[in-house]
Amino acid sequence: MPLSDVKDLLVTGYNSDAYRSDAYRTSAYDILAHRAVEFFADGRTGLPSASGEFGFETLDGLLPTLQFVEQRLEPSDSSDNARIALGLYRHLLRAHLGDAGPDALVDLDLLRLDFARRITRHDNKDTAYFGALVELYLRHASASISAEVGYRMAQYHYDRGDYPAALAICEREIERFPDSRGGVHSENLRAKILTKELDFFVEKSVLPGKPILVAVRYRNLSRVYCRILAEKQYRQMYEQFEQKARTESVRILLESKILEEWTVELPGAQDYQRHVVDIAAPSMPVGNYIMVVSTREDFSRTKPNTLAVCELHVTGLSMQSQHLRDQSDLLWIRDAENGYSLPGVTAHMYHRRENWSISKVEKIPVRDALSDSNGCVRLEFGASNTSINVALECSGDTFDPGESYHKASSKIRGETARGVFHRPHTLPSRTNRPFQMPPREHRHGSH
Repeated sequence: MPLSDVKDLLVTGYNSDAYRSDAYRTSAYDILAHRAVEFFADGRTGLPSASGEFGFETLDGLLPTLQFVEQRLEPSDSSDNARIALGLYRHLLRAHLGDAGPDALVDLDLLRLDFARRITRHDNKDTAYFGALVELYLRHASASISAEVGYRMAQYHYDRGDYPAALAICEREIERFPDSRGGVHSENLRAKILTKELDFFVEKSVLPGKPILVAVRYRNLSRVYCRILAEKQYRQMYEQFEQKARTESVRILLESKILEEWTVELPGAQDYQRHVVDIAAPSMPVGNYIMVVSTREDFSRTKPNTLAVCELHVTGLSMQSQHLRDQSDLLWIRDAENGYSLPGVTAHMYHRRENWSISKVEKIPVRDALSDSNGCVRLEFGASNTSINVALECSGDTFDPGESYHKASSKIRGETARGVFHRPHTLPSRTNRPFQMPPREHRHGSH
Protein backbone atom coordinates (compact mmCIF):
# COMPACT_ATOMS: atom_id res chain seq x y z
CA MET A 1 0.00 0.00 0.00
CA PRO A 2 1.57 3.32 -1.08
CA LEU A 3 1.98 6.07 1.52
CA SER A 4 -0.28 8.38 -0.48
CA ASP A 5 -3.25 6.14 0.35
CA VAL A 6 -2.89 6.92 4.05
CA LYS A 7 -1.75 10.53 3.80
CA ASP A 8 -4.65 11.65 6.03
CA LEU A 9 -2.91 9.88 8.93
CA LEU A 10 0.21 12.04 8.52
CA VAL A 11 1.10 15.59 9.46
CA THR A 12 3.65 17.35 7.27
CA GLY A 13 6.11 20.11 8.17
CA TYR A 14 9.53 20.29 9.79
CA ASN A 15 8.13 20.87 13.28
CA SER A 16 5.19 18.50 13.04
CA ASP A 17 4.48 15.56 15.31
CA ALA A 18 7.50 13.27 14.95
CA TYR A 19 5.42 10.16 15.51
CA ARG A 20 3.30 10.74 12.38
CA SER A 21 5.27 13.02 10.08
CA ASP A 22 5.82 11.78 6.53
CA ALA A 23 9.53 12.52 7.02
CA TYR A 24 9.74 9.67 9.53
CA ARG A 25 6.99 7.28 8.42
CA THR A 26 7.98 6.34 4.89
CA SER A 27 5.41 3.61 4.21
CA ALA A 28 2.05 2.31 5.38
CA TYR A 29 3.93 -0.63 6.89
CA ASP A 30 5.93 1.86 9.00
CA ILE A 31 2.73 3.31 10.41
CA LEU A 32 1.33 -0.09 11.36
CA ALA A 33 4.67 -1.28 12.78
CA HIS A 34 4.96 1.81 14.98
CA ARG A 35 1.44 1.23 16.29
CA ALA A 36 2.48 -2.30 17.21
CA VAL A 37 5.61 -1.01 18.96
CA GLU A 38 3.54 1.50 20.93
CA PHE A 39 1.24 -1.30 22.05
CA PHE A 40 3.99 -3.61 23.30
CA ALA A 41 6.02 -0.73 24.78
CA ASP A 42 3.13 0.19 27.06
CA GLY A 43 3.68 -1.71 30.29
CA ARG A 44 -0.06 -1.73 31.01
CA THR A 45 -0.99 -3.90 28.01
CA GLY A 46 0.75 -7.14 28.97
CA LEU A 47 -0.10 -9.91 31.41
CA PRO A 48 1.51 -9.91 34.86
CA SER A 49 4.98 -11.48 34.72
CA ALA A 50 6.66 -13.73 37.26
CA SER A 51 8.98 -10.92 38.37
CA GLY A 52 6.10 -8.48 38.56
CA GLU A 53 8.15 -5.77 36.78
CA PHE A 54 8.10 -4.47 33.21
CA GLY A 55 11.61 -4.22 31.75
CA PHE A 56 14.96 -5.93 32.12
CA GLU A 57 18.24 -5.61 33.96
CA THR A 58 20.75 -5.66 31.08
CA LEU A 59 21.94 -2.89 28.77
CA ASP A 60 20.89 -4.76 25.59
CA GLY A 61 18.40 -2.07 24.61
CA LEU A 62 20.92 0.78 24.95
CA LEU A 63 23.64 -0.46 22.62
CA PRO A 64 24.70 1.75 19.66
CA THR A 65 22.61 1.23 16.54
CA LEU A 66 24.78 -1.21 14.59
CA GLN A 67 25.48 -3.36 17.65
CA PHE A 68 21.81 -3.34 18.62
CA VAL A 69 20.52 -4.59 15.26
CA GLU A 70 23.01 -7.52 15.24
CA GLN A 71 21.92 -9.06 18.55
CA ARG A 72 19.17 -11.65 19.01
CA LEU A 73 16.26 -10.46 21.13
CA GLU A 74 14.04 -13.47 21.59
CA PRO A 75 11.35 -12.99 24.28
CA SER A 76 11.46 -15.44 27.16
CA ASP A 77 7.70 -16.01 26.77
CA SER A 78 4.70 -14.51 25.01
CA SER A 79 4.03 -12.14 27.91
CA ASP A 80 7.49 -10.48 27.74
CA ASN A 81 6.18 -7.34 26.02
CA ALA A 82 9.30 -5.30 26.75
CA ARG A 83 11.54 -7.65 24.77
CA ILE A 84 8.91 -8.01 22.04
CA ALA A 85 8.93 -4.20 21.67
CA LEU A 86 12.73 -4.15 21.47
CA GLY A 87 12.57 -6.92 18.87
CA LEU A 88 10.22 -4.80 16.76
CA TYR A 89 12.56 -1.82 17.10
CA ARG A 90 15.44 -4.02 15.92
CA HIS A 91 13.40 -5.25 12.94
CA LEU A 92 12.42 -1.72 11.89
CA LEU A 93 15.95 -0.36 12.30
CA ARG A 94 17.36 -3.11 10.08
CA ALA A 95 14.71 -2.26 7.47
CA HIS A 96 15.76 1.43 7.45
CA LEU A 97 19.52 0.91 7.36
CA GLY A 98 19.45 1.09 3.57
CA ASP A 99 17.32 4.26 3.31
CA ALA A 100 18.57 7.05 1.08
CA GLY A 101 18.22 9.54 3.94
CA PRO A 102 18.74 8.97 7.68
CA ASP A 103 15.67 10.81 9.01
CA ALA A 104 13.42 7.79 9.60
CA LEU A 105 16.30 5.70 10.97
CA VAL A 106 17.47 8.34 13.45
CA ASP A 107 13.96 9.19 14.61
CA LEU A 108 13.25 5.49 15.19
CA ASP A 109 16.53 4.97 17.04
CA LEU A 110 15.79 7.91 19.36
CA LEU A 111 12.44 6.33 20.22
CA ARG A 112 14.21 3.04 20.89
CA LEU A 113 16.79 4.64 23.19
CA ASP A 114 14.15 6.56 25.14
CA PHE A 115 12.09 3.39 25.62
CA ALA A 116 15.07 1.28 26.64
CA ARG A 117 16.31 3.89 29.10
CA ARG A 118 12.89 4.07 30.71
CA ILE A 119 12.50 0.33 31.32
CA THR A 120 16.10 -0.68 32.03
CA ARG A 121 17.03 -1.34 35.64
CA HIS A 122 20.81 -0.93 35.62
CA ASP A 123 23.18 1.46 37.41
CA ASN A 124 24.95 2.43 34.17
CA LYS A 125 21.91 2.92 31.99
CA ASP A 126 22.29 6.73 31.77
CA THR A 127 25.93 6.42 30.72
CA ALA A 128 25.01 3.82 28.08
CA TYR A 129 22.17 6.01 26.83
CA PHE A 130 24.41 9.04 26.38
CA GLY A 131 27.11 6.95 24.71
CA ALA A 132 24.57 5.66 22.17
CA LEU A 133 23.46 9.23 21.48
CA VAL A 134 27.03 10.34 20.81
CA GLU A 135 27.60 7.43 18.42
CA LEU A 136 24.34 8.17 16.58
CA TYR A 137 25.21 11.88 16.35
CA LEU A 138 28.68 11.27 14.89
CA ARG A 139 27.44 8.79 12.26
CA HIS A 140 24.86 11.25 10.89
CA ALA A 141 26.46 14.62 11.71
CA SER A 142 26.09 15.91 8.15
CA ALA A 143 22.28 15.45 8.13
CA SER A 144 19.85 17.94 9.66
CA ILE A 145 18.22 15.18 11.74
CA SER A 146 21.46 15.04 13.77
CA ALA A 147 20.41 18.34 15.38
CA GLU A 148 17.62 16.42 17.11
CA VAL A 149 20.20 14.00 18.50
CA GLY A 150 22.25 16.98 19.63
CA TYR A 151 19.18 18.37 21.38
CA ARG A 152 18.72 15.07 23.25
CA MET A 153 22.35 15.30 24.36
CA ALA A 154 21.73 18.86 25.59
CA GLN A 155 18.59 17.74 27.41
CA TYR A 156 20.62 14.99 29.09
CA HIS A 157 23.06 17.57 30.49
CA TYR A 158 20.20 19.91 31.45
CA ASP A 159 18.44 17.18 33.44
CA ARG A 160 21.68 16.57 35.34
CA GLY A 161 22.06 20.27 36.18
CA ASP A 162 25.03 20.89 33.87
CA TYR A 163 23.54 23.98 32.25
CA PRO A 164 26.77 25.33 30.64
CA ALA A 165 27.28 22.04 28.76
CA ALA A 166 23.62 21.97 27.68
CA LEU A 167 23.80 25.58 26.49
CA ALA A 168 26.96 24.97 24.46
CA ILE A 169 25.33 22.06 22.61
CA CYS A 170 22.12 24.03 21.98
CA GLU A 171 24.03 26.94 20.48
CA ARG A 172 26.03 24.57 18.27
CA GLU A 173 22.90 22.90 16.88
CA ILE A 174 21.12 26.24 16.36
CA GLU A 175 24.09 27.43 14.31
CA ARG A 176 24.32 24.20 12.30
CA PHE A 177 20.65 23.63 11.42
CA PRO A 178 18.54 26.54 12.75
CA ASP A 179 15.32 25.59 10.92
CA SER A 180 15.45 21.88 11.63
CA ARG A 181 13.36 20.02 14.19
CA GLY A 182 16.37 19.74 16.50
CA GLY A 183 17.31 23.37 15.93
CA VAL A 184 13.88 24.54 17.06
CA HIS A 185 13.98 22.26 20.11
CA SER A 186 17.49 23.52 20.94
CA GLU A 187 16.32 27.13 20.67
CA ASN A 188 13.52 26.42 23.15
CA LEU A 189 15.89 24.75 25.60
CA ARG A 190 18.39 27.59 25.23
CA ALA A 191 15.66 30.11 26.10
CA LYS A 192 14.77 28.05 29.18
CA ILE A 193 18.39 27.99 30.35
CA LEU A 194 18.81 31.75 29.87
CA THR A 195 15.49 32.74 31.43
CA LYS A 196 15.83 35.31 34.20
CA GLU A 197 13.97 34.43 37.37
CA LEU A 198 13.35 36.59 40.42
CA ASP A 199 11.44 36.18 43.65
CA PHE A 200 11.98 37.22 47.24
CA PHE A 201 10.60 36.49 50.70
CA VAL A 202 10.37 38.41 53.97
CA GLU A 203 8.89 37.54 57.35
CA LYS A 204 5.20 38.10 57.94
CA SER A 205 6.15 40.95 60.25
CA VAL A 206 9.44 42.60 61.19
CA LEU A 207 10.46 44.69 64.19
CA PRO A 208 10.71 48.48 63.91
CA GLY A 209 14.20 49.94 63.98
CA LYS A 210 15.81 46.57 63.19
CA PRO A 211 17.53 45.47 59.93
CA ILE A 212 15.18 43.46 57.72
CA LEU A 213 16.33 40.08 56.42
CA VAL A 214 15.21 39.39 52.85
CA ALA A 215 15.75 36.10 51.01
CA VAL A 216 16.18 36.70 47.26
CA ARG A 217 15.77 33.74 44.89
CA TYR A 218 17.08 34.32 41.38
CA ARG A 219 18.64 32.88 38.26
CA ASN A 220 20.75 34.52 35.54
CA LEU A 221 20.92 37.84 37.36
CA SER A 222 24.04 39.69 38.56
CA ARG A 223 22.29 42.68 40.11
CA VAL A 224 18.85 43.66 41.43
CA TYR A 225 17.37 46.99 42.42
CA CYS A 226 15.28 47.33 45.58
CA ARG A 227 12.79 49.89 46.82
CA ILE A 228 10.58 50.32 49.85
CA LEU A 229 7.49 52.37 49.00
CA ALA A 230 4.55 53.89 50.82
CA GLU A 231 1.64 51.44 50.67
CA LYS A 232 -0.92 53.99 49.38
CA GLN A 233 -3.86 52.30 47.59
CA TYR A 234 -1.98 49.27 46.28
CA ARG A 235 -3.54 46.58 48.48
CA GLN A 236 -7.09 47.86 48.06
CA MET A 237 -6.75 47.76 44.29
CA TYR A 238 -4.97 44.41 44.26
CA GLU A 239 -7.87 42.83 46.15
CA GLN A 240 -10.15 43.62 43.23
CA PHE A 241 -10.98 40.67 41.00
CA GLU A 242 -10.63 42.35 37.63
CA GLN A 243 -7.25 42.03 35.94
CA LYS A 244 -7.51 45.64 34.78
CA ALA A 245 -7.64 46.82 38.40
CA ARG A 246 -4.66 44.63 39.31
CA THR A 247 -2.66 46.03 36.41
CA GLU A 248 -3.62 49.52 37.55
CA SER A 249 -2.41 48.67 41.06
CA VAL A 250 1.11 48.13 39.70
CA ARG A 251 1.03 51.54 38.03
CA ILE A 252 -0.07 53.16 41.30
CA LEU A 253 2.60 51.20 43.14
CA LEU A 254 5.41 52.49 40.95
CA GLU A 255 4.15 56.06 41.39
CA SER A 256 4.20 55.76 45.19
CA LYS A 257 6.69 57.72 47.27
CA ILE A 258 10.12 56.06 47.45
CA LEU A 259 11.18 55.74 51.08
CA GLU A 260 14.32 53.64 50.62
CA GLU A 261 16.28 52.58 47.53
CA TRP A 262 19.41 50.45 47.13
CA THR A 263 21.23 48.06 44.78
CA VAL A 264 22.42 44.52 45.50
CA GLU A 265 25.19 42.67 43.63
CA LEU A 266 24.36 38.96 43.33
CA PRO A 267 26.86 36.07 43.27
CA GLY A 268 26.87 33.07 40.93
CA ALA A 269 25.25 34.71 37.92
CA GLN A 270 27.22 32.83 35.23
CA ASP A 271 26.35 29.21 36.07
CA TYR A 272 22.66 29.44 35.03
CA GLN A 273 21.62 27.83 38.33
CA ARG A 274 18.92 28.99 40.73
CA HIS A 275 20.44 30.73 43.78
CA VAL A 276 19.18 32.06 47.09
CA VAL A 277 20.97 34.87 48.93
CA ASP A 278 20.06 36.69 52.14
CA ILE A 279 20.27 40.48 51.91
CA ALA A 280 19.68 43.19 54.49
CA ALA A 281 17.03 45.85 53.91
CA PRO A 282 17.18 49.15 55.84
CA SER A 283 15.32 49.35 59.15
CA MET A 284 11.93 51.07 59.03
CA PRO A 285 9.65 52.71 61.60
CA VAL A 286 6.28 51.23 62.51
CA GLY A 287 3.99 51.07 59.49
CA ASN A 288 2.89 49.10 56.43
CA TYR A 289 4.95 49.32 53.28
CA ILE A 290 5.46 47.70 49.89
CA MET A 291 8.85 46.27 48.92
CA VAL A 292 9.70 45.93 45.23
CA VAL A 293 12.68 44.18 43.64
CA SER A 294 13.41 44.78 39.95
CA THR A 295 15.88 43.54 37.38
CA ARG A 296 16.07 47.02 35.85
CA GLU A 297 17.12 50.23 37.52
CA ASP A 298 14.19 52.20 36.10
CA PHE A 299 11.63 49.67 37.48
CA SER A 300 9.86 49.67 34.12
CA ARG A 301 6.76 47.51 33.73
CA THR A 302 7.69 46.59 30.16
CA LYS A 303 9.55 43.41 29.21
CA PRO A 304 12.20 42.14 29.65
CA ASN A 305 12.00 43.55 33.18
CA THR A 306 10.78 41.38 36.05
CA LEU A 307 9.18 42.88 39.17
CA ALA A 308 8.69 41.01 42.44
CA VAL A 309 6.40 42.60 45.03
CA CYS A 310 5.31 41.91 48.59
CA GLU A 311 3.84 43.68 51.60
CA LEU A 312 6.12 44.65 54.48
CA HIS A 313 4.57 44.89 57.96
CA VAL A 314 6.79 46.70 60.47
CA THR A 315 5.19 46.25 63.88
CA GLY A 316 5.86 45.55 67.53
CA LEU A 317 2.67 43.50 67.79
CA SER A 318 2.19 39.76 67.50
CA MET A 319 -0.64 37.36 68.29
CA GLN A 320 -1.36 33.71 68.90
CA SER A 321 -4.72 31.96 68.84
CA GLN A 322 -5.92 29.18 71.14
CA HIS A 323 -8.88 26.87 70.69
CA LEU A 324 -10.38 25.62 73.98
CA ARG A 325 -12.30 22.50 74.90
CA ASP A 326 -15.55 24.49 75.22
CA GLN A 327 -15.21 25.38 71.50
CA SER A 328 -14.33 29.01 72.26
CA ASP A 329 -11.31 30.74 70.75
CA LEU A 330 -8.88 33.13 72.42
CA LEU A 331 -6.35 35.53 70.97
CA TRP A 332 -3.19 36.27 72.96
CA ILE A 333 -1.53 39.58 72.03
CA ARG A 334 2.18 39.90 72.77
CA ASP A 335 5.11 42.20 72.30
CA ALA A 336 6.81 40.84 69.15
CA GLU A 337 10.33 41.38 70.51
CA ASN A 338 10.19 40.15 74.11
CA GLY A 339 6.91 38.20 74.30
CA TYR A 340 5.34 40.30 77.08
CA SER A 341 1.54 40.44 77.27
CA LEU A 342 0.07 43.66 75.88
CA PRO A 343 -3.14 44.96 77.54
CA GLY A 344 -5.32 47.65 75.96
CA VAL A 345 -4.69 46.63 72.34
CA THR A 346 -7.71 47.05 70.06
CA ALA A 347 -8.60 43.92 68.08
CA HIS A 348 -10.74 44.80 65.05
CA MET A 349 -12.62 41.64 64.04
CA TYR A 350 -14.03 41.61 60.52
CA HIS A 351 -15.34 39.21 57.90
CA ARG A 352 -13.97 39.11 54.35
CA ARG A 353 -16.67 38.76 51.70
CA GLU A 354 -16.25 38.50 47.95
CA ASN A 355 -18.71 40.90 46.37
CA TRP A 356 -18.96 39.87 42.74
CA SER A 357 -21.32 42.71 41.87
CA ILE A 358 -18.48 45.20 42.32
CA SER A 359 -15.63 42.70 41.74
CA LYS A 360 -14.03 43.40 45.08
CA VAL A 361 -13.29 41.88 48.49
CA GLU A 362 -15.23 43.68 51.21
CA LYS A 363 -14.34 43.87 54.90
CA ILE A 364 -17.50 43.59 57.02
CA PRO A 365 -16.93 44.77 60.64
CA VAL A 366 -17.95 42.20 63.28
CA ARG A 367 -16.75 43.57 66.61
CA ASP A 368 -13.96 45.54 68.30
CA ALA A 369 -12.48 44.40 71.59
CA LEU A 370 -9.66 45.46 73.93
CA SER A 371 -7.12 42.96 75.24
CA ASP A 372 -7.30 42.41 79.00
CA SER A 373 -4.44 42.60 81.51
CA ASN A 374 -3.12 39.28 80.20
CA GLY A 375 -3.23 40.46 76.57
CA CYS A 376 -6.20 38.17 75.88
CA VAL A 377 -9.18 38.73 73.57
CA ARG A 378 -12.07 36.32 73.00
CA LEU A 379 -12.88 35.82 69.32
CA GLU A 380 -16.53 36.24 68.35
CA PHE A 381 -17.59 35.13 64.90
CA GLY A 382 -21.13 36.46 64.83
CA ALA A 383 -24.25 34.51 63.98
CA SER A 384 -23.73 34.34 60.20
CA ASN A 385 -19.93 34.10 59.90
CA THR A 386 -17.88 30.92 59.80
CA SER A 387 -14.57 32.78 59.73
CA ILE A 388 -13.17 36.14 60.79
CA ASN A 389 -9.97 38.11 60.41
CA VAL A 390 -8.35 40.22 63.10
CA ALA A 391 -6.39 43.47 62.75
CA LEU A 392 -4.55 44.88 65.78
CA GLU A 393 -4.13 48.56 66.64
CA CYS A 394 -2.23 50.18 69.51
CA SER A 395 -0.73 53.67 69.77
CA GLY A 396 -0.32 54.12 66.03
CA ASP A 397 0.95 50.57 65.48
CA THR A 398 -1.34 48.48 63.27
CA PHE A 399 -0.94 44.86 62.21
CA ASP A 400 -3.27 42.86 59.96
CA PRO A 401 -1.59 39.54 59.12
CA GLY A 402 -4.38 38.45 56.78
CA GLU A 403 -4.94 35.24 58.76
CA SER A 404 -8.48 33.81 58.85
CA TYR A 405 -9.79 32.12 62.00
CA HIS A 406 -12.52 29.56 61.39
CA LYS A 407 -15.40 28.66 63.65
CA ALA A 408 -14.67 25.23 65.12
CA SER A 409 -16.95 22.26 64.50
CA SER A 410 -18.68 20.79 67.55
CA LYS A 411 -16.90 17.50 66.72
CA ILE A 412 -13.48 18.97 67.55
CA ARG A 413 -12.14 18.04 70.97
CA GLY A 414 -9.11 19.18 72.94
CA GLU A 415 -7.06 22.36 72.85
CA THR A 416 -4.98 23.65 69.97
CA ALA A 417 -2.92 26.78 69.42
CA ARG A 418 -1.41 28.55 66.44
CA GLY A 419 0.59 31.71 66.07
CA VAL A 420 1.11 34.39 63.45
CA PHE A 421 4.38 35.75 64.76
CA HIS A 422 6.62 35.35 61.69
CA ARG A 423 5.48 33.53 58.58
CA PRO A 424 6.24 34.03 54.85
CA HIS A 425 4.18 36.69 53.11
CA THR A 426 1.03 35.54 51.33
CA LEU A 427 0.42 38.45 48.95
CA PRO A 428 0.91 37.12 45.39
CA SER A 429 4.06 38.50 43.76
CA ARG A 430 4.31 39.75 40.20
CA THR A 431 7.23 37.56 39.31
CA ASN A 432 8.56 35.22 36.65
CA ARG A 433 8.62 31.58 37.85
CA PRO A 434 8.58 28.98 35.06
CA PHE A 435 7.03 25.67 36.04
CA GLN A 436 9.79 23.68 34.37
CA MET A 437 12.46 25.08 36.67
CA PRO A 438 14.69 22.29 38.05
CA PRO A 439 14.46 21.94 41.84
CA ARG A 440 18.03 23.06 42.51
CA GLU A 441 19.15 26.00 44.62
CA HIS A 442 22.52 27.31 45.76
CA ARG A 443 22.39 29.09 49.11
CA HIS A 444 24.68 32.03 49.77
CA GLY A 445 25.35 33.96 52.95
CA SER A 446 24.04 37.38 53.87
CA HIS A 447 24.91 40.42 51.74
